[in-house]
Amino acid sequence: MMRFPVLLTSLKKFSITNNMKFIIFSLILLYASYIDIKKRIVPTHVHILLLLTGLLNVSLLSFAGYAIAFLPIFLVAVAKGGIGGGDVKLAGMCGFIMQGMNGLLGIMFGMVIAILIVPLKKLLKKEKINTPFALVPYLSIGCFLVTLFLKG
Repeated sequence: MMRFPVLLTSLKKFSITNNMKFIIFSLILLYASYIDIKKRIVPTHVHILLLLTGLLNVSLLSFAGYAIAFLPIFLVAVAKGGIGGGDVKLAGMCGFIMQGMNGLLGIMFGMVIAILIVPLKKLLKKEKINTPFALVPYLSIGCFLVTLFLKG
């Protein structure tokens, strides 16, 4: 029997509900990224939409995912500052939707992408290193990729 590559196997496991949830989740993340880039805020209705999306197939893993993704970024925000409340709530909601450890993995992957790209962007634009930037697009990319490849 021929084995499918990881991506095909992962995508094959998606149900109609999971496919619908993935599409809605992706669109909400895209919208949140756009708003964060333009206005540097994450509106409350984005978090409500993410909650409703997560309710499409909620389980105990959803609540565990929320806590696992929310707490680390919350602690960093409190201890170091520089991370807005909207980013923290978005991280938690991504954990709620992605369930279990996938949310944390997506958030961490997004943070790594930000750590690699933002300094280069600032250097090219000749901005100060401590100039605020939109974090949601990077978190969104990380969560999108983890959901796509690991069946979030």
